[in-house]
Amino acid sequence: MKCGVWRLPDPTNPSEQSEVIHSHQQQDLQLAWKFDKYLPPSFSDNCQCIDWHPTKTGRIATIHTSQFFIWDLEDGGSGGGEPKLNCSSAPKSKDDEEMYMGKWNPHLDGNQLATVSSTSVKGYDLRSMNECWNISLAHKFQVRDVDFNPNKQYYMATCGDDCAVRFWDVRNNKEAIKEVKAHSHW
Repeated sequence: MKCGVWRLPDPTNPSEQSEVIHSHQQQDLQLAWKFDKYLPPSFSDNCQCIDWHPTKTGRIATIHTSQFFIWDLEDGGSGGGEPKLNCSSAPKSKDDEEMYMGKWNPHLDGNQLATVSSTSVKGYDLRSMNECWNISLAHKFQVRDVDFNPNKQYYMATCGDDCAVRFWDVRNNKEAIKEVKAHSHW
């Protein structure tokens, strides 16, 4: 339940390219960063999810059970430097449900992150670190995934254990725009 970033062999590097082409065995990966190394020693939450920023290749979000962290890997670069902790959410209280996934909004310059906890989906503005919208009952049972429409700024979809896919406008999220229940394999 820890998280890190591994370096793959570089296919543009002639020495590494020959190893990739001529080897039928699995390539050795190199651990670039192990994020729990950069967190406070008292922090013991499990990492639930990692999501890369949709446009800023050096930015990554790590979602833990009680809070999320935004990292800037550009400062660390490929030269072996350390990732920089850009910001983090306030720790959840004991009464709050645990987060288990997150997804960047590709719009708004990527300054918004959605997190999933049980049946709810919350959006956070990363400039102020405040909650900017909340769908407290996105699904009757557990929400399994969330994703944003890359073509429409305020639209996203969720799916859950109720075998439904719901489409939302986060500006008016009291009820889903559309619900599709076309499949169930349970």
